[in-house]
Amino acid sequence: MTTDKGFYKEPGTYELPGRDYVFSSPNPLWAFGHGLSYTTFDLVSAIADKTHYQAHDTIAVKVKIANSGEVAGKEVVQLYIRDVVSTVMTPIKQLKAFEKISLNPAETKEITLKVPIHELYLTDNIGNRYLEPGTFEIKVGTASDRITHRISIEVGREPEKTPVIDSPQIIKVTPSGEFITVQGFVRDAQATPVAYVTVRAISSGQETQTDEKGFYSINLRTDDSIAFAKARFITQQMEVKGRKNINIRLVK
Repeated sequence: MTTDKGFYKEPGTYELPGRDYVFSSPNPLWAFGHGLSYTTFDLVSAIADKTHYQAHDTIAVKVKIANSGEVAGKEVVQLYIRDVVSTVMTPIKQLKAFEKISLNPAETKEITLKVPIHELYLTDNIGNRYLEPGTFEIKVGTASDRITHRISIEVGREPEKTPVIDSPQIIKVTPSGEFITVQGFVRDAQATPVAYVTVRAISSGQETQTDEKGFYSINLRTDDSIAFAKARFITQQMEVKGRKNINIRLVK
């Protein structure tokens, strides 16, 4: 679950003032990574070396940049990474690599930005570091608000093998794992609990809803999938994979 908001929330009363910056949205004059130049630059392409990575791998993204102006100049190419769906709150984007390069007019260069997978690890309450498998998004640009290329990658998961069949047919896999109780919270981009979200087990069709605190609890098989849906929000679907705690962020 990713967010760009704070978490401190202490609502006040008429008798006692409170403090709250959960919904605060101060707009900076310049975004992180912003810089001025006498020339202009174009990020022509950004290509990752592969789509699936394991814990010992290093992400390598080749970025081609061109000076499209009339004078020489320097630019900083920046690589951000976002954990698309996580069980804990993580930033919407984190700067993981950057490189400053000089280019003459009409010159094009290709650079490689590298990020070891261990930099994507999370830390639990007792200081243990661990990798949470899932989908990550690589964002390449020249500032945090000037992202020109996005690349989706899978981390900690083996690539799915497509079965070879002689003729077109529909293959439906019925979950056969043991039943478990999955619980969690559903929040929006501002970390606010979302009530009355429909939570449905894909295979069994069993449904429940989140309460006013965004909490849900549902029984389903360990190899089933869960869908989270509510009007005006984008429906999210996740594989259970034996997890008993799944938190979700819904966006509009």
